[in-house]
Amino acid sequence: MKKYAAFFFALLLLFCDPLGVLCQEAAAKSNIVIVIDPGHGGPGTTDEQELGAKYNGVLEKDLTLITATAMKNELEQYGNVTVYLTRSTDQPMTLAARSLFAASVGADALISIHYNASAEHNFYGAEVFTSAFGQHYATGKGLGSCMLKQLCASGAADKGCKTRIGKSGTDYYGIIRHGVNNHVPTIIVEHGYIDNGTDWNRIGQASAWQQLGIGDAAAVAQYYGLQKGLTQVDVSPTVNVAVPSETMMPDLTPPTNVTVNIDGTNAADHTVTYTVTASEPESKLMYCTYSTDGGLTYAPLSLWGSQKSHTETVSVPAGNAVNMLVRVYNNYELDTVSTPVAVKMDAGKTTAEKSEGASAAGQDAVGSQSGTAGQTADQSAADSQTAANQSTADLGATGGQNGTTGSGAADGQNDKTSSETAGDQNDVSDQETDSADALWGDQLENVVNEQTAASQPASEAVTGSVMPAWKISAIVVGALLLGVILTTIGIVYTREKRHRKRRKKR
Repeated sequence: MKKYAAFFFALLLLFCDPLGVLCQEAAAKSNIVIVIDPGHGGPGTTDEQELGAKYNGVLEKDLTLITATAMKNELEQYGNVTVYLTRSTDQPMTLAARSLFAASVGADALISIHYNASAEHNFYGAEVFTSAFGQHYATGKGLGSCMLKQLCASGAADKGCKTRIGKSGTDYYGIIRHGVNNHVPTIIVEHGYIDNGTDWNRIGQASAWQQLGIGDAAAVAQYYGLQKGLTQVDVSPTVNVAVPSETMMPDLTPPTNVTVNIDGTNAADHTVTYTVTASEPESKLMYCTYSTDGGLTYAPLSLWGSQKSHTETVSVPAGNAVNMLVRVYNNYELDTVSTPVAVKMDAGKTTAEKSEGASAAGQDAVGSQSGTAGQTADQSAADSQTAANQSTADLGATGGQNGTTGSGAADGQNDKTSSETAGDQNDVSDQETDSADALWGDQLENVVNEQTAASQPASEAVTGSVMPAWKISAIVVGALLLGVILTTIGIVYTREKRHRKRRKKR
């Protein structure tokens, strides 16, 4: 009877948690397997899914391969780890193929390497995306935090380790969804924006692309406790993140309570110093910018910093009255614009006051439209790539890639309304089209043959919100199955009890 009960319990667990996202992290291992995925790839000259972002005379697919190769070479110098690349040449590969390859070699983690671009070319910084579910979230959050620590040490602004949910309630990014389905924790690492001068100064050389890969390897070693040149008895994650029981939702709302105060003026050089305050309870304040022409143009983004307010000094032309606006972004790129402040610099004095008619309702119209409406559009059609405020991706989508030094493509097929969009991932919608997966068999065989010989075998608890529909269905099925199991056990027990009574009478 005990054997039957154990079997029924295991079967119940399978039905209640078919993807294993509620299971705790495995115990220490003597060897871990890391698969590094150089994003994009392919010989085409016009296919944005193959090229990735295209700015400053470089292609993202080339940068990702350089960084991934440097990462592999460095990581293989550590003990207790086997390292693979999904591609080692300029070849096309679907998201499904990349994830299936990782699963086929027993990967403990799949790390997808990318560089970024945005629609307005104004964002900069590094960010990591991970699954929003269970152990996949816990592993991705822990590994992602180590990645960001290394990237920030290289001078990158920290945009955080984040999740993103598509319209179906599952992970937005195709390669992360495949990772959940294939039981391989997967993260996307965006190293910086190649279309923005701030980041390009940091990552604009071949030596930087290689050094970033070396830093990525150090991050993996830090997370798993690996030591260079030394094989230990076993290794395990050093960063503990609690496995959430609910979906770890992204921030869907822009900053609130944006208020601007004029601190002082300098008539001699026609400058005004202002302080802006804002609230962001769900994520963190990231950037701040201002406009002195009523919102027609904005200055380059400044980092918000760690304080509750941001102070900046700006120039105001003498004799001109302007409506000054301040725009505040969170790290999900959702923004709110302040109520306009009228500023006039005369020869001997400066005046500043709130513009007539610019009420809190005006602030909502100007600011929340760009933040809340943008995010609502993104979430209601998550993979349609229409949300300008979610444009953290690799190809700078909306309106194409018409930067000053590069060219790109239309939004519909790009990866650039958020760091590795569904377009980039061959997922123009939540239901990824895997028409190219016929190549999978040949790709897997070639990659395994290429790399097997070269490879060297060697809690923070966060509350979530909405549970995905598939898990609700699984739990319902599990509950029904439990009822059937209990009924069956009862019947078997009753029959055995009757048989015992009959045997005693004989």
